[in-house]
Amino acid sequence: KVPRLRTILFQKSGIKKQDLDVYWGTNFVLPGKLPGVKQVVTVYDFAWYRMPYVSSRANLRKLRALAGPSYRIADRVVAISEATARDAEDFYQVPRERIRVSYCGGPQPAGELPEGAAPPQGLAEDDRFFLFLGTIEPRKNIPVIIRAFERFRDGYDAAGALQQGGEHQGSEQQ
Repeated sequence: KVPRLRTILFQKSGIKKQDLDVYWGTNFVLPGKLPGVKQVVTVYDFAWYRMPYVSSRANLRKLRALAGPSYRIADRVVAISEATARDAEDFYQVPRERIRVSYCGGPQPAGELPEGAAPPQGLAEDDRFFLFLGTIEPRKNIPVIIRAFERFRDGYDAAGALQQGGEHQGSEQQ
């Protein structure tokens, strides 16, 4: 579900009571200026800005109302790609010196668990798998992910697909 604007804005009073040094908005927006608290916001893409039809009305309303103010007050904007960093500069005039790029994912090759990690429930330690973690919505381009899985699976005798996450409010499953 997309948090209601009111929910995000009312978080501010609860956050102030916590005596924080840093607040991290992990999903595009911040709850507003928090005096004495450094603020970081992560931006994954600007699909909602470029192609509003890929977002639910509720998500568009939230992002249109809160994205700009969030990027202006953020001490740091974390973008998950250089393209997203450029979009933050172009669409919201975020100074490049306040943007850091941090790519999603880890260093291990596809289908391999990091050393010491337990396999997902129902899989043996040497099973190969492909994991999609996220909401199912048009901007995630699920058909491309499925084709990637099919190519991945062709390289192994047995490989399973795991999907964790739900349908995004206001979108249709693909």
